[in-house]
Order: sequence, then structure tokens, then C-alpha cells
Amino acid sequence: MNDQSSQPATGARVAKSNKSEVILKTAARLTKAQNGTGWTMADLARTCGLGKGTPYLYFSTKALVLIPTAPRFDSRGFPRAA
Repeated sequence: MNDQSSQPATGARVAKSNKSEVILKTAARLTKAQNGTGWTMADLARTCGLGKGTPYLYFSTKALVLIPTAPRFDSRGFPRAA
């Protein structure tokens, strides 16, 4: 991953109360950028600016990260209109 999606979302620390939402939004962005689920939980953590294991504190598997992001995409994988 050498595109912008591999860069941390922010240089500041993510507030604990916002981590799950940051993880979900970043997962949706990575899924869109890579046209699917070609990213790992380690990629997700790095892109969020979190420690490698931090996403697992909120979501025990990649599938559990993807389930809440599904409504953000249509059947073709494109983001739904807001």
C-alpha cells in the first residue's frame, strides 16, 4: 500500500471514545480504495494511527469490522449517497 490510504488518519492520538468509529470509517475508506477487502487488521491499525492490536480490542475479527461498514456501500461496492 503506497497510496494515501496507508498514511495515518491523523497525527494526533485518537480519543478512546472515538476509536471504534475511526476504525469503522477507516475500514470503509480502505475497502473503497482497494476495491474490496485486500487490507489486513494491521493495515487498518497503521492507517488509523493505532497500535497493531488495538482494533482487536473493539472488533475481534475483520468480519466484525466489515459488517457495520456494509450499509455504507451499495451492492456493487460503491459508497451510498449521503
